[in-house]
Amino acid sequence: ALTGNPAFPDFYDATVYRTNSTAPSNVGDNYGLRLWGFFIPPTNGNYTFYIRSDDESDLFLSSDASPENKSLVASQTGSGRPYVSRDGNPRFSTVTGLTAGEQYYFEALLKEGGGEDYLTVVFKGAEEPPPVHKTRSVTPVPSSALACYVNPDDVPPRVLSRPEQVGGGQFRPE
Repeated sequence: ALTGNPAFPDFYDATVYRTNSTAPSNVGDNYGLRLWGFFIPPTNGNYTFYIRSDDESDLFLSSDASPENKSLVASQTGSGRPYVSRDGNPRFSTVTGLTAGEQYYFEALLKEGGGEDYLTVVFKGAEEPPPVHKTRSVTPVPSSALACYVNPDDVPPRVLSRPEQVGGGQFRPE
């Protein structure tokens, strides 16, 4: 499992900022990936969250903006399975009572073995039909419903000042 690796979550090989809830596909073999940030519901209500990946993945959602309150809402074991499980594997979950405009921390984890690799998180209104792989019903969470997560403990404050112009188009820091 990804979380059992001694490097998780503090050491990583790359950081990529995404504009939706998909991860780059066919990146390589034997790696882990964490996609995290805030989900911002566009309307009040109940939402069903789905995850699909190659290989194993987990999707967590918090009851608020705090990562400490996250809980597992969807998972996939193995690879390339449909969004809706026929064997009881919980790859989707309905979360009730989300408030439009509020931030809810989310985290998707992928553990890639070998071969093809991808990760997609989809949300639907609770009354909408589930997504069907390789159709228009698979719409990743758009950037309008996402925000980046920054842990203030990991980013020390830095005061930046405007550089002083010294002539000839050159600048010198104050």
